[in-house]
Amino acid sequence: MAGFPLLVVLVVLAAAGAAVAVQVVRGRVRSGDLPLPVAAARARGTRWSAAALLTGLGAVGALGALAVARRSEALVLLAPLTGAGVHAVTALLGELTWPRPGGRVRSARLVARSIRASAPAALLGTAVAAALLVLAACVAGTLLAGAGAQTWTWRTEDHAAGSQVPGGAVAL
Repeated sequence: MAGFPLLVVLVVLAAAGAAVAVQVVRGRVRSGDLPLPVAAARARGTRWSAAALLTGLGAVGALGALAVARRSEALVLLAPLTGAGVHAVTALLGELTWPRPGGRVRSARLVARSIRASAPAALLGTAVAAALLVLAACVAGTLLAGAGAQTWTWRTEDHAAGSQVPGGAVAL
C-alpha cells in the first residue's frame, strides 16, 4: 500500500508538467513574427536551455554508471543532486554570458506584478489542483499507515540504521 501514494504523487507531477507544457506551446509566438533581436535572444536561450538539460542528464548518467560499476548506493543517491547542480551551473553560465546591449537602453518604471496577474487562469487552477492532490495523498498516506509505519530500517553491507517511535506515538 506504500507504493500507491507515491504513484499518486508521480501522476500528479506528470499531469502538472503536461499542463505547463501545453500552456507554453499554446502561448508561444512564432519566431517569424518577432523582431530580429528578440528572435535571436529566444534562439540563444533555447540553445543554452538544451545544453543545461543535456549536461544535467549527462552528469546523472555518468554518476549512475559509476555507481553501478562501484556498487555504491551513496553515488545513486547523489546522482539527482549532481544533475541538478550541473544543470544550474550551465544555466547560470548562459545567463552570465548573455550579450550586453550596445546602444542606448530604454528604461521604464517597474510595476509590481503577481503570479495571478500574469499567469493564465488554467495554469493557476492546475497548480492549485496539483497541490491539493499532493496534500490529500500525504494525508491519506498518513491516515492509512498501519503499525508498520512506526518503524523503518535501512541496511547495506556497511551500514544499518533505524528508528522506532515508542508507544506508537507520532514523532515529528
